[in-house]
Amino acid sequence: MNWQVLIVGLIIFIAFLYIGASVWRKVKSFSSKSSCGTGDCGCGTKSQSKNPL
Repeated sequence: MNWQVLIVGLIIFIAFLYIGASVWRKVKSFSSKSSCGTGDCGCGTKSQSKNPL
């Protein structure tokens, strides 16, 4: 094996890791949450401040 094949293999491996992590985050977001505001549901990030415009 030469170094070019190793580099291509490494790039493909990193791409699979990235895709796997993306799929895992998406699947994890569908799981039930124990309480609001502790995850990435977005309900704890709403601001109560008034818009000056």
